[in-house]
Formats: sequence, C-alpha cells, structure tokens
Amino acid sequence: MRRIDSVKAVLCRWRSKATRLLFLRVAQGAASRLLGPETALAAVEELESEHANLLAALAWAAENEPESALKLSNALGWFWEFRGYLAQGREWFKKTIAQSPATLVDLLRGEAMSGQRRLACWQGDYRTRRRPHRTRPASV
Repeated sequence: MRRIDSVKAVLCRWRSKATRLLFLRVAQGAASRLLGPETALAAVEELESEHANLLAALAWAAENEPESALKLSNALGWFWEFRGYLAQGREWFKKTIAQSPATLVDLLRGEAMSGQRRLACWQGDYRTRRRPHRTRPASV
C-alpha cells in the first residue's frame, strides 16, 4: 500500500506542476495580446474562460514555487485590471510578493509591485499607490 500511495503522490505533484506550466504559458501568451486593439478582446475571453484554472495554478505555485507564482500574477495583472478583479489581483500580488525570497529576480518583484500599485490606484487607494515598497537590503 505504501508504494502505491507514494506513486500517487508523485503523480499528483507532477500533474500540478504540468498544469501550472500550462496555465503560465496561457496567461503569458494572452498577456502579450491584452494591449493590442485587435487581440485584446480575444485574450480577455481566453483568460476569463480559464479563470478558475488559472487561480488554481496560481494557488499551487504560491505554495510551491514563488518565482512561478510571481510570473503568473504578473501575467494576470492586466487581465485583473481589465475585468475589474481589482481586490483579487491585489491580494494575489500581495501574497506572491510576500512569499518571494530576497534572492528572487528584482525585475519580477518590481513588476508585481507595480501591478499591485496600479490596481490600488483603480480602487482609490492612493496611499498604497504612492507608498514605496520596502526592499530588503542587498548583501554586501
């Protein structure tokens, strides 16, 4: 029985990772089309149809792979803004930024911070918009 349980656990982890990678590609591909006039509507519809799956992939990544979670939240930032999922987006940005290690690429963290501030602005939270995020000191 133990061997079967461990095989099931490995298969579940693999499936989750594969799912996360698939939906990361879906989100990143759609994000690149969101700002184009002819392609934005199709991209928004694609992301909307996969919304629940994208959130599930984001939840998994947030718990297991902080860098992937940041990439996915960054890819979903404009979608959250366009569809009015402002509170949802801000919460995911907050969570993924907080869980990312100091060694993570600053560009990813900076993009997430920018997305979080943009959504805060749309919600009328100008204090968050103006308040600089405290960065961790760089090691010497």
